Formats: sequence, C-alpha cells, structure tokens
Amino acid sequence: MKRLLALIFAIAFAPGTLTDAVSGEMQINSEDGRKGQYQEIADLVEEGNFIFRARRAFPQIGGSIDLTGHHGVIEFSENHAKSALPFFGRAYTPQYGAPGGIRFNGEMDNLEISRDPDRMRIRYSFEVRDIDHYRVSMDISSDGRATVSITSNNRSPMRYEGNILPS
Repeated sequence: MKRLLALIFAIAFAPGTLTDAVSGEMQINSEDGRKGQYQEIADLVEEGNFIFRARRAFPQIGGSIDLTGHHGVIEFSENHAKSALPFFGRAYTPQYGAPGGIRFNGEMDNLEISRDPDRMRIRYSFEVRDIDHYRVSMDISSDGRATVSITSNNRSPMRYEGNILPS
C-alpha cells in the first residue's frame, strides 16, 4: 500500500517539476530572443530606413478602426519622413483641395531617439512642417510593434498601432 501511494505521488508531482524546469529554460531562451529582437529593431530605427505600417487607428472620439484595407504607412529614410495615413477626426481649419488623411513629406526637425534597454522600448519623436505642422511620437517595443501619436495645428490628435518593418 505504501509503495502504491509513493508511486501515485511520484507520478502526480514529477511531471510538474519537469515541466517547470523546461519552462524555466524556455523563459531564458525567450528572454534572449527578446533581447536579440530589441537589438535588431533598435539598429533598424537608428539606421533611419524603415516603415511604420498602421493596423489600427484610434481617433480622439469613438472606437478603434481596423485599417486592413487602408494601408496607412509612414516611410522613413535618413532624415526624411513621408506619411500616408487615414484620418478619422475633426479638422479645425480644413484646407480645400488638399489630399485627405494625414499626409506629409519633408525633413524631420527635432528628431529624438531614446532607448530604454531595461524595458526594451524605443521612443522616437520628430516634427515635420509641410501643409501643416505635425508632431509625431512613436513608442516601439522589442518585437517591432509600435504606437504612433500625431498632433497637428489644424486637426484633432490621432493615435495608430502597427509594426515597424525594414524598408
């Protein structure tokens, strides 16, 4: 009876111990993988040639909007940014004849890149003066996901979520 009880006890608790050991090893490998991804994304951003592809838009009023068919992007090349993002907000002073959406094409001013290696995040912000004055702030995670906030003088603020990709 004691032998049977010991066998049942061993079977019940041994797999949990083995699973814990394996998952602990997986977490270490996963952490190393995250650090490698973070370094790749950081190098891509600091090189300055990448694309932000928006997946969702968050207007100031209302719910989130899926951008699957809208293909919103910001293209970066060295010190230049070109945007073609949809806009779902209020325009305070609309410019007649201007293209719809948030569109700019110009040199980036006040470019700031700050890294947070402990949290594995990158903060990328700049300003562009084109038809309007745009202030863009991007928070990038280690896996390439990014949140972009855009404010301007003539429109309500917009926020987008998407991915960073090589250009």
